[in-house]
Amino acid sequence: MKITKKHLLLLKEIIERFSNDKRYQDELINPIYEVNDLFESKNPSKFTNAFWIMFDNLSRIVIDSKDPIYNYRIANDFEFADKEKHEEIVLEAKNPKYSYLFAVNIIGANIKAHEKVVIESGNPEYAYRFALNVKGADIKALEEVVLKAKDPKWSYLFARNIEGARVRDHEKIVLDSKNLEYIRMFAREVEGANVEKCSDVTLYNGNERDNYVFLKEVIGIEVLPHINRAAINEEVKEKMLKMFNKQ
Repeated sequence: MKITKKHLLLLKEIIERFSNDKRYQDELINPIYEVNDLFESKNPSKFTNAFWIMFDNLSRIVIDSKDPIYNYRIANDFEFADKEKHEEIVLEAKNPKYSYLFAVNIIGANIKAHEKVVIESGNPEYAYRFALNVKGADIKALEEVVLKAKDPKWSYLFARNIEGARVRDHEKIVLDSKNLEYIRMFAREVEGANVEKCSDVTLYNGNERDNYVFLKEVIGIEVLPHINRAAINEEVKEKMLKMFNKQ
């Protein structure tokens, strides 16, 4: 593997991150100068001995620190890194973001272990992302996390993008939220959405602009009730009737 400026930048970042940590200050005095020498070289890959010594020391410090961010980044950026040791630290951290990233990006990752971290975290964003991007993910278990969170954004995205999603359950969360932006997008983009219910919630909770945008973007609704809510006067109402009755 060729050592590139990108690799050296990460090592430099790691040194800067841990140089203020009293546990590692003494160990990081020499690496600060070594990485700068490598970085300024026109051919950093030729400094193999210096690089390997520095890499081994920094990897050990990162593992010892139990920092999930840099353990993931070393495993992701260096193909020769001890991925199993770095994975252990990421799993111990129980951080849904870095368990998701490890599962997505690292060949040979323990998918089920990282999935367990995501599910137990109750985080709807990474439950959705895991279901969407990780092959072999337990869709039903991850969907339960999203449903329990009752967050209209992640319910809308799950229903739109995950095959076999429980559309009605996600739709109820979106409708109950009264978030008119996600209600409109759900009606417009989710196959099997109950457009009439989305229309009713918008009618009763939206202002003139909300109803106009819903009318403009969502196909297959009764136009007159939304026109009545959106039109500020009879002249505007007549123009809207002509416009939307042509569609």
